[in-house]
Amino acid sequence: MKRLLRAGLLAVLAATSVQALDIGQSLPAIALADQFGKPQDITLATRRVYFTHDMAGGKLLKAALGEQGQAVLDAQQALAIADVSGMPSVIRNTMALPAMKKRSYRIGIDVEGKAVAMLPRQPDAVTVIELNQLTVTAVQYFVDDKALAAAVQSAAAGK
Repeated sequence: MKRLLRAGLLAVLAATSVQALDIGQSLPAIALADQFGKPQDITLATRRVYFTHDMAGGKLLKAALGEQGQAVLDAQQALAIADVSGMPSVIRNTMALPAMKKRSYRIGIDVEGKAVAMLPRQPDAVTVIELNQLTVTAVQYFVDDKALAAAVQSAAAGK
């Protein structure tokens, strides 16, 4: 009986797991709402995605974008995206979303984790995904605020 349950659980996990995107693969167009409930879509024009999925990554991105966050993102044709599906709804609604509304940039938010399930991620990191017409051209992970800030500034300068 235990073997049957274990086999069934493994089959369900395998069927529901999503393979992370890699270089050369196409990212499907993703439609999300930002922290103000306005549409925030990844489209053919999107060149860069800053993706966070935990509190540590969110703090790194906030520090790297600074007070000029939205202007920096716009100059790069970039979007900030957050997967908050792992956060308890009480915390998300009473603490996280109000805090996100104070950010200097818009954040596309996936509450269920389904729309961004294919985005690559590492613990405590910001994932930076470079795109060319929704095709992934590069993926980098940043766990250091200075390295992320340098990458943001370099991209903003067009390098």
